[in-house]
Amino acid sequence: MIVPIDIARDDQIGLWCTVWSTARPDDGLTPLETRYESELDPYTECWLIRDIAGRPVGAVQLTDSRWTAATEPFEIEMATFPSADGAIPAILDAGCRRARELGASGLLVACRDVRADEALRAVLESRRFVCADRDVEVVLDIEHAVTWETALPDGVRMTTLAHEPELTGSAHRCFTLADADEPNSAEATARPFAEWVREIESPWTSFEDCLVAATDAGEVIGWANLESFASTPGVAWNGFTGTHPDHRGRGIASHLKVALLERARQRGFRELRTENHENNVAMRHINARMGYVPSHTNEWWRLDL
Repeated sequence: MIVPIDIARDDQIGLWCTVWSTARPDDGLTPLETRYESELDPYTECWLIRDIAGRPVGAVQLTDSRWTAATEPFEIEMATFPSADGAIPAILDAGCRRARELGASGLLVACRDVRADEALRAVLESRRFVCADRDVEVVLDIEHAVTWETALPDGVRMTTLAHEPELTGSAHRCFTLADADEPNSAEATARPFAEWVREIESPWTSFEDCLVAATDAGEVIGWANLESFASTPGVAWNGFTGTHPDHRGRGIASHLKVALLERARQRGFRELRTENHENNVAMRHINARMGYVPSHTNEWWRLDL
């Protein structure tokens, strides 16, 4: 049984987060984080999955993350107990129906850790979904991380948005260009400036954790940010590292990643995680050099509606 919940109600969102975090302990969410995340996107729904006895056995999130491309699909993620594997077809059918009702062109399903999500993957294949994107999640033991001396090009400095908030506009432009030019098969849909600022001043990151490489003229040409979530203490995420397309090949990404590692170490984190598209060879090479090791592969499966 699929039951939509009221995100504004403490009891309902609290139960939803408990189920989600129990089913996916490495990707848990708190009510505060879930509410904030839902407010960032144009449209979000959260569903509980209950068995015939009424017990919660899964949690689902349906999101409209379309910002600039109205043809982009909705996204659906699910965290289910093994006992709920039989409900996956019904969840996908409900997601397709709801996405059609809301005018989406397709449905994009997150298959987190393809080894663990074999049941989901099998259903997706049988329903004619196609694998549209694949990325590799990697983990770094901070105590044993490998660092090296890096130097920024002449006329370029490292700072944070907390120290120089006047760079925020330029940082948004750099982030947008770097994201759009990143090696992957997905069409980038840039967040409007105001929404992007809300995302980097959120429960999981802040201006203090946003590192930028800026020129003497005040142009941001490199970006990296650190994220952490209340449900996974001791673990931080390298949320995004990107270099302005006109300034690649100058060692800026390496410098940012090493600096972000040091920031994570200073804040007492023991583990740093990140993910890269399988085609992003340059960034995967930097991560391997630092000591990141593969954890698992994530896939995004799409069905055109």
